[in-house]
Amino acid sequence: MLRAVALVFSRNLRLALAGTVGLFTVATALLAYTRGLNPAEAGYLTLLTALGGAEADPTASLTEKVTAVVLMIAGVALLPTVTALMVDSLVRARLAVAAGGLTDPIDDHVVLVGLGNIGTRVMEELHSFGIPVVAVDRTDSARGIAVARGLGLPVIVGDATRPETLRAASVQTCRALVVLTSDDVTNLETALSGRSAHEAHHAASAASGAPLRVVLRLFDDGFAERVQRTFGINQSRSVSYLAAPAFAAAMMGREVIDTISVGRRVLLVADLPVGAGSELEGRYCHEVTRAGAVRVLAMRTGRAGQTIWSLPERRPLVRTDRLIVVATRAGLAALLPRTVPTPDAPPLADVAPMRLLAPAPRPTAQA
Repeated sequence: MLRAVALVFSRNLRLALAGTVGLFTVATALLAYTRGLNPAEAGYLTLLTALGGAEADPTASLTEKVTAVVLMIAGVALLPTVTALMVDSLVRARLAVAAGGLTDPIDDHVVLVGLGNIGTRVMEELHSFGIPVVAVDRTDSARGIAVARGLGLPVIVGDATRPETLRAASVQTCRALVVLTSDDVTNLETALSGRSAHEAHHAASAASGAPLRVVLRLFDDGFAERVQRTFGINQSRSVSYLAAPAFAAAMMGREVIDTISVGRRVLLVADLPVGAGSELEGRYCHEVTRAGAVRVLAMRTGRAGQTIWSLPERRPLVRTDRLIVVATRAGLAALLPRTVPTPDAPPLADVAPMRLLAPAPRPTAQA
């Protein structure tokens, strides 16, 4: 009930009512003093005068006459003013509820700005983790607006670079600000504005809250790195740079099973077969590893998918094996041709036993 009353009685309406109460209080005190009335009688006379029910008294003192005139003027303006403000507050409250905006106080949430394709996916992931999210976008027609309302998440429609929009999303009490619009300048301006509002709130309340965590989407990788270093942004990532490994993995085929982000770089995890008659057949795991390019993590044998994590030093690779490697894009591109089978490869039984059973060479220092 208290939250509903706070939503209906807007700031302007509260100020108008407070001013009216203050005026009536002063008028009541003046009438009680000049006429020698008790507070109840003075209050009754004040309300009657304000509502136009009092009669003129030529013999009254100057103070009484001025008070009566002021009350009459205030009474004429009071009813339409309060009516207009009440209607405005009710309309604003209904629009806020219909638009899915914040109606309850919220804290320790994530403010997500930008509800395009990337922002919508991030919002859905955060919601699936049970993290409260307040979504913000400039237009009501953004793709993620309908998704957010379908998930029951509060939505603020407005310009996120304006401090009042971020305050409407309670950025001053949030745990993180994620900015994912398609414009680099807008993203940076929103991040700095949100951090300023968060710091100002904690400074005004004398609270020792943690600094606002900001995650920023930028398209230019060099610009993202400079922004993170110069402005102290927690995370700034170039979407095009992060998407590049996925495209590279798609072009390299189904061998790539995952990607790992390391700092501002991405490594590829691949599952590679040892092709019949390929360059890798008959070699050893440590011979496949290349410093700074390729590292063998495990080997899968043909025995019901057995996976060996402690790589054998004296067992050569055979065509029924598969290697799990982590590599850079250049390292994987160089390794793939070495796994390609040859059309005239001899049967496995005819492979020279001396080649398969030969002792493993000592690993070099580079390996």
